[in-house]
Amino acid sequence: EFSQEVSLLVVLICDAAKGLTFLFHRIDVLKILEIFNWERHLLGTPQI
Repeated sequence: EFSQEVSLLVVLICDAAKGLTFLFHRIDVLKILEIFNWERHLLGTPQI
C-alpha cells in the first residue's frame, strides 16, 4: 500500500512538471506539433 501511494505521488509530480514545462515552452511545443502533424501532411500527398 505504501508503494502505491509513493507511485501515485511520483505520477502526480511528473504530471505537474509536464504541465509546467508545456506552459514555459508552449510556443516551441506548438511549433513541433505543427511540423509533425502527419495527418495534415498525409492528406496533402498524392497516393502511391
